[in-house]
Amino acid sequence: MNCLAGRYTLCENYGRSESGHRHYGFISPDAYAQYIAISIKSINRIPAAMTFREGALVDSAGAGLHALELPGVTPGGTIAIIGVGAIGLITMRLARLMGAARVIAIDHGARLQAARVTPWMY
Repeated sequence: MNCLAGRYTLCENYGRSESGHRHYGFISPDAYAQYIAISIKSINRIPAAMTFREGALVDSAGAGLHALELPGVTPGGTIAIIGVGAIGLITMRLARLMGAARVIAIDHGARLQAARVTPWMY
């Protein structure tokens, strides 16, 4: 029921292949393979104007969007992103697009430096 209600992290069938559930790339190495066999339900068409490079970011953007929808982004408000690797950087951009006036990046080293020099953050 959790999966059907959109609470995927609480799914009781998570990773149970005997129940027909597969999670690509997490409990199996499929996502890093050159070719994989997946369910037709896992395939989505990207718009003609979107490049494959842009389309490859859609899954990561979905993770960031979900993270922002949980607490909600207040237009003109402040939000902190803990961990600014690839998904964190996308989440920062989404927060700005959703109206956050101030986005605080929390990380260290090269990741924090990448967040500092990302031009679309300013």
